[in-house]
Amino acid sequence: MSSWLNGAYPAGLFPTLHKHSKRKNRTVAEAMLNDNWIRDIAHDLTVHLLHEYFLLWDLIEEVGYCALNTESDMLTWTLTTDGQYSASLAYRMQFEGGTPSTYPVKIWKVWAPPRCNFFMWLLAQNKVWTADRLQQRQWPNEYFCQYCFRNLETAGHLFKECPITRSIWTAVASWTSLGDFRPNTWAEKTSIGRSFDEVTPSGTSPIARGTRSLIILVIWSIWRERNNRFFSAQGEDSDTNHS
Repeated sequence: MSSWLNGAYPAGLFPTLHKHSKRKNRTVAEAMLNDNWIRDIAHDLTVHLLHEYFLLWDLIEEVGYCALNTESDMLTWTLTTDGQYSASLAYRMQFEGGTPSTYPVKIWKVWAPPRCNFFMWLLAQNKVWTADRLQQRQWPNEYFCQYCFRNLETAGHLFKECPITRSIWTAVASWTSLGDFRPNTWAEKTSIGRSFDEVTPSGTSPIARGTRSLIILVIWSIWRERNNRFFSAQGEDSDTNHS
């Protein structure tokens, strides 16, 4: 269907009239030639059909379509003054009205190995394979946090709530004299991604960038130690079963 009525197509604007028409497979040129579209609907008209007919008539008059015009249609990019299409502009259009992401500055532009950046990107979206997410898929898991063995391992618990990791953040705060690193200053009941966004500074200064890098490296170290404990326990279980 061709959207030739101010960006819309007749069948979409007037579905009842379209259903009533005898011929639904005409081209626009065929329908407009000698007013064939009127003959297609000129039978058993009701008040509602007549109302749609007059509305459609007005739109056609407004468009000023001429069936005798044999010139080919041209596509025009209406979002630039010169009418030229731009791939970069089309890409930016997809994000109009959206909230700018802080990830480019706070995650990707830091002094850390790419694997750390990628892990932080996953963690900010709660896509890390902690026990709670493994349970949701009924995959094997150890359930408990590998540091405190008190709670179900979630991303929020592992990196924010666990008493062991909180002591790590407190030590880092004392070492760096950065008060925002102290867990008692963090907002409760917020996602790990939101907490990371609140704690990490914006800006492009070396201090801000270095602070973001430090946070990501600490988080990566917590995760690596968690994995070491998890897989060490798995290895001990295997040795016990074997013996």
